[in-house]
This record gives sequence, C-alpha cells and structure tokens, in this order.
Amino acid sequence: MNKSINNIVEKLINKNLNKFKLLFFVSIILFSCTKNPYTEKNDLTLFMNKNQEQKIGDIQHNKIVNQYGGIYNSPSLGAYIASIGASIANSAELEIDSFTFTVLNTPIVNAFALPGGYIYLTRGLIALCRNESELAFVIAHEMAHVIARHSAQRYSRDILGKIGATIIGVSVDSGAAENLGNLVNDLALARFSRANELEADSLAIKYLIKSGYNPGSSSDFLNTLIELKEHQKNIGFSVSDSRSVFASHPPTVDRVESSRKLSLPYKKVNKNNNFIENVNGIIYGDDPSQGILIDESFIHPSLNFSITIPDTFLVDNRAEALTATKKNIALIKIDTSSESNFHSDPIIYLKNIWQSNRKLELIESIEINDFQAATGYFFTNGRINNYTGNIQVRYLAVRLDEKKYLRIIFVSRADDKRYSDKKFQSIASSLKKLNESDLKKSIPLRLFFIKIKSETDISKIIKNEMEGKFQNERFKLLNSLYKKNNLKKGTIIKILKYKK
Repeated sequence: MNKSINNIVEKLINKNLNKFKLLFFVSIILFSCTKNPYTEKNDLTLFMNKNQEQKIGDIQHNKIVNQYGGIYNSPSLGAYIASIGASIANSAELEIDSFTFTVLNTPIVNAFALPGGYIYLTRGLIALCRNESELAFVIAHEMAHVIARHSAQRYSRDILGKIGATIIGVSVDSGAAENLGNLVNDLALARFSRANELEADSLAIKYLIKSGYNPGSSSDFLNTLIELKEHQKNIGFSVSDSRSVFASHPPTVDRVESSRKLSLPYKKVNKNNNFIENVNGIIYGDDPSQGILIDESFIHPSLNFSITIPDTFLVDNRAEALTATKKNIALIKIDTSSESNFHSDPIIYLKNIWQSNRKLELIESIEINDFQAATGYFFTNGRINNYTGNIQVRYLAVRLDEKKYLRIIFVSRADDKRYSDKKFQSIASSLKKLNESDLKKSIPLRLFFIKIKSETDISKIIKNEMEGKFQNERFKLLNSLYKKNNLKKGTIIKILKYKK
C-alpha cells in the first residue's frame, strides 16, 4: 500500500474517527485494486481506466513532441526503433498495437512513456547506447512502465490520498491534511517511485531474455548513465534539468546492482543486427535547424541570424531557447516571441507586450546591423548560479521579420566589473543576418562508428578522429573507456565528425 495512504489510515485509527468513515476509506482501497495479467499483481488503478489512459496520451503527444524539438528527421531510425519494440512485444506476448514509438530531435538524454503506450527516445539517448541490446533495454523498460500501468497507479494513489486528506481535514489540523494533499499529477515526466523503476527494470530484463538480447545490457546502460552524470558535472553542465533522464528515471546504484543480479544466470550475447547501420550518422549535440554553435558564433539558419557567444560562457542550446552562463557572474538567454503577440514597433513590443509588468529604465530604440530593436533594463535582487544579490537585467527585443521578435536577456551582477553592461552591448552589436559563409559553417556534429585497424593509443584516436568541444571527455563517455589507454585491432568505436 502507498506510504501516504498508510499514514492516512493510521491517523484515521489513532483519531478514533467514525467507524463508517474508516470502513468507507478502507473499502475504497480494497475495491480500487485490479489484477494486472502481465505483472500478476493487484494494481491500484480504479481512478484511471485504459480508455482514459489512451485519451491522456493522445492529448499530450503533440505537446511532448513540440517540447522536445520535434520528431527527429530520420524515418529509417524511427522504423528501426519501432521494429525493436515490435520484436520485444511479440517475444514477450505483449499487445504490439498498444505502443507508438517516437524519436525526439533533442540532445537531451532521456526516454519516457505516456499513458496509452506512447514511448519516446531522444536522439541524445540513442547516441549513448553502445549496441542494440542496450537500446532494447531502454525500449523494454518504457514498455514495462506502460504494461505495469505505473502512471495509472500513481494517479489513482494521488486521488486516493486526496480523499483521505479530505477525511483527515475534518478531524485533524489543516496543515497535515494540506501536506498530504500536495500530490504531483504530471503523468508524462514526473519521477516514478523506486519500486516502479525496479519493477520496470525487472520486467525489461525478462523481455530481453525472451527476445534473445543480452540481459546484462541493463546494468551496462545504467552504469553509462551514472558516467554521464559525472561527465556533465565535470564539464559544468547542470544535471537538474526536469526533462533529463536524471529527473524522470534516476540511475541509482541499487538499480544497477539489482539489474546485474537478475542478469547473472543468463548468457551475454549482444545482438547488434542493424544497430550500427541505423545509428551511424545521427546528429550529436546541436541540430542546425534549432541553431548551432560553431566556435564563438551561434548560427541559426531558420531564423537568419548569428550572434557571438564568448567561449567563456557555457552554452546550453535547446529547441525553445539558448542559455549561456558565466558561472556566478553573468547569464544570457535567447528565444523568440510567439506570432500571436506581435507589434511592428520594437519599443511598444518591449514595453507593452513582452515586459508589460515591469518598469524598465532608459528604454531606447536602436538599430543593430539592419535589425530594428529596442532595449531597457532594471535592477533587482536575484540569482546567477550560486550567487545571490543585486543584479542588472537588460532586455533586448530585435524584430526579425513581420511575425516575430528575437528576445535576448542579459543578466549580470550589478556591482561586478568582470562583466559590465558594455560587454553585453558588445555581444548585442555582433548580431547580424546570415551570409553564404555563415550557412556553409552551419554543419552538425555527427556520430560515426569506425573499426580500429591496428592496436592504437587512445590519445591518437581522439586527436585524429574527434571534432567539436570536450573531445577527450566525450570520447570516453561514448565508448565507456575510462581505464584503457590502448585500443585493440578490430575494436568498433564511436567518433564525432562535422558533416552535412
């Protein structure tokens, strides 16, 4: 029984509540349970039936796709992912019609499932997999969440908790009832319970065994996720993004150990089938359609602009916005306006639409390399990473065309000369429309597989075959090579190259 529900029942008993109320609440719990034929467990799913699950998935699907940069433009990769899912479903005797598989065009590393059988994998996660067995484990894990109806269970527990909180609210202090009533209902991305994750891992391993995949790939991939967490910390990236795997499916040590023990009795045979063929050439990092950082130039072909981002800033580019941070000192955010909120006059847009609830200082109209724009700023108490204190926030609205604005926010410590307002103005003045040279440079970084021809020192491979930033760190992460110095002949490894 859910812990919060246990607490409610205990309080009901301790407070000597009316026996009818107690009986009513316990009856709800008992009659809310149904047996799941796939897990052979009694599930608490009364408050969400399968039709409701399907409806939620249907409604949320397009929102999720838009939130994660759209569908990755590779029909062959999408078909490959779906074929692995179909193979698992057939081998494990699951209903294949219950699942819809989508590859999301984002470097964020994550995979998750919506009610109704919608399963999503990001291209960032696919690039991290080393073979088809690891990819199959991720897919099977998400299928297990759907089959076990974990979202329906969570929703039903939340509703039941609220009912219990309402009963308690009549007889105990309102604070306790309020705490019990503060329940999370984000079915798409909220973190599953530890028990849910372990059950999904266990079911996934069973599906792998039935499908002929290496069950040991479960603990191998979970270990890779732990390595990813360290990698992101080492290069300065946050691991607290609510859309990442660390928020929705935290790879804990107990999950690794549990998966390892469940896999031990079985033979480790990695099925690669068409893995290399379908994953080879996948975009790694920025997709030019969402803007791409080349050295210090952020180039956005779709929006026809480029701007300089100093290499002292750590850049996190997503489909909806770019954020660049100089730790504890300054921050830059770039996004675009919606077409529904547009005015041709930049000053009116800045004052009356974008920042209508703020009193900006020294609002002025400016022209930046053929772009019409308006800017203003204000001072407030705020935060930049670990720094908290007085900050200056400057807004810059740049009219891109007759439908939308480029919106740039510059944030800096008000009393710090290390990054003054003049430096932000210098960045703003670098904004320009694209020319042929810029378009030629907007080439994505892609992942490729190569076979080592003769025993080679890893440092030489990195020097000759890796392009882009963080070459050493990325090579070791992608290939899980943290303790080796040499690569043997015939070893297949991942490398990164810029290619159209």
